Amino acid sequence: MAKAKPADRYLHHHEKADERYGKTKAMLLTGRKIAFTRSKLSFHNAKAMLFQY
Repeated sequence: MAKAKPADRYLHHHEKADERYGKTKAMLLTGRKIAFTRSKLSFHNAKAMLFQY
C-alpha cells in the first residue's frame, strides 16, 4: 500500500502537468500556425514584388 501512494501522487501530478501542457501546446500550435501563414503570406508578397518588374 505504501508503494502505491507515491505512484498515485506521481500520476496525479502528471495528469495536472499534461492538462497544462495540453493547453500550452494548443496555444503554441495555433500561434505557430498563425505565424506560419503570416510568413507564407509575406513571402508571397515579397515574391510578387520581386517578379513584378
